[in-house]
Parts: sequence; C-alpha cells; structure tokens
Amino acid sequence: MSALKLIELPIASIVYLFFAFVMLGLVLTKHLCTHCYYYGKWCGTDWGKLSSCLFKEKSGNYEVGMKLVGITWGLLMIIPIIAIPVTVPLHREFLISGGVSLTIFLAVMVINQFRRKKGCAQCKMKFVCKMSTAK
Repeated sequence: MSALKLIELPIASIVYLFFAFVMLGLVLTKHLCTHCYYYGKWCGTDWGKLSSCLFKEKSGNYEVGMKLVGITWGLLMIIPIIAIPVTVPLHREFLISGGVSLTIFLAVMVINQFRRKKGCAQCKMKFVCKMSTAK
C-alpha cells in the first residue's frame, strides 16, 4: 500500500469510532455505571458487568457523567447525520454506500429508542436515573 493510499484512509471515521469507544466504553462507564444498581450485574446495556471489570464501585463522578452523557450521545447521533450527506457530493463513489449507511444508522437510532424505552420500564433505577424514559 502506497503512502498516498494511507493518507486516503477514512481518518474522520476512525476518530469517530475512537471517540465512541473511549466515551461509551470507558469514560461514561466509569462515571455512571459505577454508581448504578446494576454495577457488576447484567443490565439492559451490559455496561454493569463491563464497569465492574474495569473500575471500582463508585469510583467515577456521577455528576460529571450526567453532563458528559448528553454531549456524547448528541455528538454520536448528529455527526453521521451531517457527515454522510456532506461527503456524498465530494465523493460520488460514496453515493450508494453512504445512502445505505445513513439509512441503517437512522433505523438503528429508532430501534434503539424503542429498546431503551422498554429497558427503562424494567429497570430498578427508573425513578432515580435522570436518563430514564419510564418516568
């Protein structure tokens, strides 16, 4: 692979995925999940088990996590919705795959909202959690 081809790698996509992994898998898991009833247990997101493997109970700052969760999910949802349509006119070969990607992304967002609502309704923290949709 030539140096020119390496430059053409989708750097923005790699940065986006790295941001998602770090924020969801590490930062929010530490600050939110370590304070949850499901810490060390199976939950709707399975982050309770993950957090107990990575962090001590109540080791994060819950208030910081609550501030970061809105910013994180907002960015993770809005970036593809803006980036994919902007990219298509710049790279015509991306028309079909970009359209398919955007459609799948939007479908997953809608499905996730229904799944979240159902999960929140069954959650033991539904009346305490500020992010609950079951109140």
